[in-house]
Amino acid sequence: MNISDFSFFHSLSDSEMAKIETNTREIYYSRDETIVSKNSQLNFVYFVISGRVKESTCTRTGKEIVFNTFSNGDCFGLVWALNAEESKSGFVANKDSCVCAIP
Repeated sequence: MNISDFSFFHSLSDSEMAKIETNTREIYYSRDETIVSKNSQLNFVYFVISGRVKESTCTRTGKEIVFNTFSNGDCFGLVWALNAEESKSGFVANKDSCVCAIP
């Protein structure tokens, strides 16, 4: 799977897709590695190429609450990146994962 396989981009022309691919960074994360920390500024939208990513936060008592799990073909961080907001939760690789980050 590569970035052009995502349905999100199917309506783009070849030249538009080429511009996006030029700015795309493919990043590999090991299991339990943090991709985005809670309260950090999101400057990228992330697309999961392989692996699994969980979105979670911790309560004041330290209990983890998992909001969502993303796998091959899923995207995360879109709303926060478009609104230039800090993430309200963290994103961690549940297993070895490859994601594409697009500014």
